[in-house]
Parts: sequence; structure tokens; C-alpha cells
Amino acid sequence: MGGSLRILAVAMCAVAVACARGGDPVTPPPVTDGGGDVGTDGGTPDGGPPDAGPPDAGPPDAGPPDAGPPDAGPPDGGPPAFGGPGPWPMQNVTYGLNDGIFETPIVGMSTDESQNLWVATHQALYLLKPGQKKFTRFDSKAGLHFADNPITYCDRDYAKDKPSDPVPEPDRACPISGAADPSGISEIVGGGPDEVFVGYNGTHDWSDSNDGTWADKFRHTGMLDRVRLKADGSVQVDMLQMLSGDSAAFWHNRDVMRLVYDHLKHPHELYVGTNHGITRFTPDKFKPIPVRNGYQGIEMFPSMTYDWMSDHLHPQACSCGPCQGETGLLLGDWRGLALDTDGNLLVGGRWAAGKILWVKENWTADKKGWFQRGGDSYKPELGGFNMGDKYLGGCGGSRPVWCVATEGDVIAVSATTVTPDGLNWFASGPYSYQGPRGCNAGDRDLGVASYDQKKFQFTYYSPTADIGMAETNVRDMLALPDGRIVFAGPNSGLVFWDPKTKARKVMRGGSGLPDDAVQRLELDLMVNPPTLHVSTNSGATSIRITP
Repeated sequence: MGGSLRILAVAMCAVAVACARGGDPVTPPPVTDGGGDVGTDGGTPDGGPPDAGPPDAGPPDAGPPDAGPPDAGPPDGGPPAFGGPGPWPMQNVTYGLNDGIFETPIVGMSTDESQNLWVATHQALYLLKPGQKKFTRFDSKAGLHFADNPITYCDRDYAKDKPSDPVPEPDRACPISGAADPSGISEIVGGGPDEVFVGYNGTHDWSDSNDGTWADKFRHTGMLDRVRLKADGSVQVDMLQMLSGDSAAFWHNRDVMRLVYDHLKHPHELYVGTNHGITRFTPDKFKPIPVRNGYQGIEMFPSMTYDWMSDHLHPQACSCGPCQGETGLLLGDWRGLALDTDGNLLVGGRWAAGKILWVKENWTADKKGWFQRGGDSYKPELGGFNMGDKYLGGCGGSRPVWCVATEGDVIAVSATTVTPDGLNWFASGPYSYQGPRGCNAGDRDLGVASYDQKKFQFTYYSPTADIGMAETNVRDMLALPDGRIVFAGPNSGLVFWDPKTKARKVMRGGSGLPDDAVQRLELDLMVNPPTLHVSTNSGATSIRITP
């Protein structure tokens, strides 16, 4: 699905009944430039039985129980041993058709903890192992869940706990299939040894008021695959569905917009930014959900996922806000995700931004798990914050990073990063430009902002006048260990910029890059010097020597 359609649709979803929250109200913390209040989505508790099927049964699409590599990472949870130059060339290298990548554009490039190099197009996943000369291509024939390789689910036991629950009646479809939208892969990130995660776009009917609920016929589409390389060169593929931890009624998160994997601080945790909220996975604990005898597919309830998934959180804003209950709720398009030095998650979306505090557990009985905390997820006194609601204009209160006129105005965060000095950075760059909607302004390039949490201070930069980009739309951004920030433009290559000295270096298509149309940046800090992965329209470049 095209970016413009997806962005418009998020706004429509945000005001629908599917976005209703459940549980106890959250007492907001004191409002400062970095404060505010936000809760999780939810609704009613799980509908239907908490468990289903024998504990050791496997889904029909999975391989044998011992297929694939064993769980990666040290048993005590400490960081794996990284460092050194790694197995890849120390010079900059560009990969393309001559190396076995048959489609364009390149939508992602990443390494796992075995230093396998993974590259993705919309149509396929590619692998280059250290020492190999040509990429190996994987698609639906290898087990990836593209549109032509769906999984069958069975939702026949879904039911409201109470007839008055403010959610639609479930359709109880069984069988119902789930796979990627025909638009294919949207994002990848390398995981543990011999592991990569592949994100897809989902399918939507934005005219359906039940979009994102258990009455949405497309609810199982999109999502992401966990792909693990087996000893014989084939792959084990498991689809990870993002079902709300609050209720089986909610299937909001389908379009994967950003993947971040923690190799260092809290090893082997995966964060997924989607069209609606942000989900955390602990994939080393993943177990395929069993199929019950007599059922035509996999049956999922939230309680089955708590060991390995925590879905979902999001800062929020409201149309013409501040928020009064759920009226006019705006949240989604979480393209900006980055880990800070403490392992907390800096996030930015279409209307709001924040920093989500890390906790170990996905779910706890006393509601202190990652997705259960509501406003406690962002406590300023513990290093968190959220920006968007309640904003009264005039740069006061919880401004949505930039000093827009009205809460609910689009900020279109395209990327976030944290520099070694602890500053939080946000970049704005719409995929497409939509006009005003009611009282709220439409899409604009708002530039770049840094936020000093200790001083509650924002600093704003023009991408062209201050940073030296050739355009004001920032497609992606990340911080280097030396303090510089790399900025990518959708039509203008890269700029390496030092916030302290203001020095800049430019890298363009034909002079270090395959072309100027950058799709995605990623930094591999498992090797030294780090490797900057740059995905462009016509090729994938590994940069070991920065300008």
C-alpha cells in the first residue's frame, strides 16, 4: 500500500472505536515540556479461553521443533562479545544486480550477530554470508509469508466478556488467512546469530469502521516474520502476529514501519514501530502457538503471547486537542525508533513523540509489564517523557517536538536518534504531503530538533541552512559514535554533520552511493569501526570509511 494512503488511514483509525482504551485511568504526571499523560489501547480483557490446545503442538507451517539454530545470546542475559573489524571489507562496498540482488528499490540492509549480511527488496529477502560472493534469494517458496503464502488462523472462540463492551461483535472467522499485503516487505533488521526479522505492510479497508478489530477481515495481514538460517542453508520462518495484550478484540498494528533490535544493552529485544503503536518482542522466548484438534488453523489469545510479546504502547495527541477521553485520538506512523544508552526507546510518529522507559517483563499480574503501565511508561523523573498531549499552543506544555499551532497538527517524525552526549534528536519528513484536515494543518517539513531532557530545552535546525542538506525532507537520521549525525534525503544522498563544530561532509549518488534516493540507514555497532548500511533505490552500500 502506498505511503499516502497509509498515512491518511492512520488518522481515520485513530478516531474509531477500535482505538478505545480499557483498564483503570492513569493519573498524569506533572506537565512540563517533556511531560504529559498517555495510556495504552485496550478495551475488554481477553475474550474466550486463556489457553488452547496441547502445550507441545506446533502450527502446520512450522518446521520440526528443533529446526533452526538454538537460542542465541549468553545464558545470564549479558551482552555478547563484539568488537574488532569483523569479516567484511574495510573499504566501502556497494551491492546490486551483479551480486545477485535482482530487484529494486532496496528497502533494508542489516547484519545479524553472526555477521551475515541481509538485504531486502519489496519482493524478496537476500543473504550474503561472510566469504560468499553472491547473495542467496528467499521468497515465499522458502517459507516467507508473502501474499501468496498465507498462514491459516481460527478465531471462532472470540467473544465479548460483557454484551456492553464497546467493541464490535467478532466475526469468529475460521478459517481466516494472514500474510503480507501484496506491497511486500517494508523493513528488516538483523537479530541474534543467523537471525533476521522481516516486516511487512498489512491490508486495510479504511472505509470499514471495524478496521483493526476482530471484525476486520484483514486483521491477520502484514505483521512480521522471524527468519532463522538452518545448517543446510534453508530458513525456518515463523510469523509473529501483533495482537493487543489487552484484548483479542484489537489488531491495530499491521504495517511495520521501523524495526530496532537491541544487541547491546538488553540483548535480543526487538522493537516494532507500526501504523498504530509500538510493540516489543523477546523473540528468544517465542514458541509457535499450537493448533487444537478439530480447528482449521492457529487460535490466538493475548495470554498466549505474554512470554514473547508486549503489544502495544504509543504517545498520543488529539485532533484540535487537548484530549478529552478518546475523542479525536491521533496516534500512529511510528517511523522514528532509537535506543538510548540506558536501553530506553525514543519514539516519534505522525502526531506525537516520547521516550518509553524499559522494564524487564512484558506482562505481570500487577500490571507493571511493558505494555501495561500507561502513563508510567514515560515518567520524566525516571528519564521518560511524552510530547503531544496536552498542548495548548504557543510552545508551552507538552509540545509535539515542534511549536505547531494546534495539538493534532502533523509533525511527521521520520527518524529519531540519541547522540553520545545524551541529546535526543527528531527529524521530520513526510512520505507524502496531505492538506489540512479540519482545524489541523497538513504535512510540512518541520526540520530537525534536539531535546535536552536535563534542561527541558529544545533546539531547532533547518536541514538546508544549518545542516547543509539539499532538501528539507529528512528521510532518515542516525548518530555516529564520534558525535556526528548522518542525515539522509529522499532525493539528495547523505550529509555527515557535527552538531558541535557545524562541519559537514556530503555523499551523493555516483560519489560513494549508488544513487541519491535513500530509503533507510542502519548502523552496525557490533564491529569496529562500525558499518553504516545505506539502502537506496538502486543498490545497498556498506560504509566503513566515512567522509
